[in-house]
Order: sequence, then C-alpha cells, then structure tokens
Amino acid sequence: MEPLHNADPWSELKSPDEGNCTVQYIDNIGQAKFFWTLHPGNLIGFSIEYTEELITSPDWPEWRELKSFCEHKNDLFFVHLILNNRENCDIFFHLSQDLMNAARLSESINGLINLVHKRLLRWKSLFTGDRVRLPGLNEIIGLIGELLFLKEWVLNTYDYQKSLEIWQGPLQKSQDFVFNKGSVEVKSMVKGKHETVHISSLEQLYSEEESSLVLCIYELIASDSHDSDQTVNLYDLVEDLIKSVELEDIYLAESWRQHLARAGYVPTEALKHPVFQIGRNRSYEVSDTFPCIKEPLPEAVERVRYELRVSLLDSHIICWESLKEITVP
Repeated sequence: MEPLHNADPWSELKSPDEGNCTVQYIDNIGQAKFFWTLHPGNLIGFSIEYTEELITSPDWPEWRELKSFCEHKNDLFFVHLILNNRENCDIFFHLSQDLMNAARLSESINGLINLVHKRLLRWKSLFTGDRVRLPGLNEIIGLIGELLFLKEWVLNTYDYQKSLEIWQGPLQKSQDFVFNKGSVEVKSMVKGKHETVHISSLEQLYSEEESSLVLCIYELIASDSHDSDQTVNLYDLVEDLIKSVELEDIYLAESWRQHLARAGYVPTEALKHPVFQIGRNRSYEVSDTFPCIKEPLPEAVERVRYELRVSLLDSHIICWESLKEITVP
C-alpha cells in the first residue's frame, strides 16, 4: 500500500473497540513497519513494529501533549506514540513523517530505533515551552564565534567525536573549549557597537594554577551581502557542519544536533540573518595580571557580570603558536 500523504490519515480509520486500536499501514523502512493508529477516546497515534529485540532499549520521552512507550506483544516489538489532543493532528502528522525520514538513514533495527528516539528528543526539546524562542543577537554572535573557533582550531586536529567532547560551552561549563593542556573561552563582538565582550561569571576567566587559559575574541562586521565565500551566518555554519558529520557517522550527527540545541540553536532558515564578515580575531593570555574580577568577593556579593573593553587588552595578546600549544594533543 502506498504511504498516506493526507495530513489527517486518522480520519480514514474506523473507531476501535474498547481496549483495542485500529491501524493503517504506512510503509516498510528497513526491518520496521510503520502504522497510523486510532485508539479509544478518538486518540490518534503512530506506531513502529519490528521483530528483533533491541540491544539496549532507550527511555521514551513523555510530555504534556504526547505519550511515547515501547511494547512487547506476541513475539513482536512496538514503539507507540499517542497524541493527547486531536487538534494538533497536523503537527503530529509532520512529526511522524520526520521520524520516518530519520529512520531511512539506518540499515539496522537498533540504529533505526536509536535515530527515531534521538529525533523525538529533539522534537520534545523544541516544544518544551509555549513557543519556540529564536536566539537573540548576542546568542547568535556568541555561537558563531564558537563555531568559527571549532572549525579553525578543533576540527582541523581532532575527529568529530573528540571535538564534541572538547566543546563544553553548550553544557554550561566554565569555559567553552577544554583541552588537555588548558582551556579557551571564546567571545564575539560586532565592530562599531561598543566593542566590548560580556563576561557572565567569575568562572569564565578563572583556571587552576597548573592549567592555561586563553580568551579568544572574534570581530564580526555586519554585512548586507550573502557572498558565501566572504560572509558567514549561523544557519549555514551549522548546516555545513552537520552535513560533514553525517558523511562520516549519521548517529554522531544526531549527537551534534542535540549539542547545538543545548547551545540555543534552532534549525530554521530565519537564522540566515544576520550576516557578517569575519574581522580580526585575537587571543589573550588570562594570566595573573589580566584585567578581570577575581575572588575573594565581598561576602554580600553572590553573582558577578561585567564587560571588558577589548581595545585595552593589547598588552595580553599572544601569538597563534602559543594558542596552538594548548589546542594540540
């Protein structure tokens, strides 16, 4: 039977008897079968059927509008998704189609279910709030700076798995990148606007005595051009990165997507704007003489945020060879 393309395929299903559900076959993908399902109470659903027990069974997420769970019945295994609110059937339809598209990337049933699970977690993350919030300008330029550093200093030396481990910024760690020999905190600023960088905590510019810490600052220049060779935007930087990872490991690409989601990235072409040219990028040694606020603080002070004027940091600039000593294995 041909896959259904009606955004409300459940309208074609008969009401089920109490304790049962009615199903409509959609498609076979690899070793799995996919179905639309209709449950008592007019609840609509989507199910995956497979015959091989998984090596490890993931914990399926549940949130206000959607329940997901696995089932073992009559020598068959199932993953069920049931929507609690029929009014959102159009969104649920597209979610289900997206899960099937993710499933097509795997040849094994374990890999298929793993991809579907990770994709569903991204959908849950997307709908955690009442509406999707796009990152603001400061978040955009901050993430652009981290991606530029990642491309220039990390991915040229390490594989994608190790690079993901080194990039600690999305995990809310003290510094953005943590290497064996030290750490790097990355900041960005737009030329012509204040030309300061924001330090959000004491820990960002603090390191243990035996560990080196470098502050790397990228200068971005606002642009009206979309010349891909001369300008950057957040959307294209992320999509190019994900495509490169997918060529090597589609499962790892999902981990990168989750990492980027933690950093505040939302996969929408709205983030093709703003566009920037890349100006100067400079690195600074955060030594004992570097101008930053340090402990001990007055007892009544619990949180510190401040700005650094970049033009007054020149005496702390280090050359790229010094930065390389930290970033290489």
